[in-house]
Amino acid sequence: MPCGHKCSKTCHLPGQCYTSEEEILKNGCGDRCGQQRNLCKHRCLEACHPMKDCPEIPCEAEIRVYCKCNYRYVNTLCKSIPEREPIECNSECWKHQREKKLAIAFGTSKDYEINKDSVNLEYYPEEILEFAGANPKFV
Repeated sequence: MPCGHKCSKTCHLPGQCYTSEEEILKNGCGDRCGQQRNLCKHRCLEACHPMKDCPEIPCEAEIRVYCKCNYRYVNTLCKSIPEREPIECNSECWKHQREKKLAIAFGTSKDYEINKDSVNLEYYPEEILEFAGANPKFV
């Protein structure tokens, strides 16, 4: 298409993607622009605007801002601020760092990293646990 996007219409003959080239260049095709923004690394989310610069409005892309040790994060909007200060570490971070140091000291750091996320805690009602204990072959 003259605006640079691919036609998203289905079931039409070649050349019938739009009514006129002038109309597309004037009003756009309706898809999102998708060009990289000037103030941040995200793509423009505005409607197609050929032959015009992207609007300089704050970016609405959702990003994660991590703490200094990269353990915790918060989701926030970019707002075209490319470099953000990290959030402060808290007691969760310090506990995680302590556990990691202990795991390294005892030679279990590899197991610590794997098992920490792979542990799946399930809740089972007491009567199901009793049934499982009484019928191990069934379970």
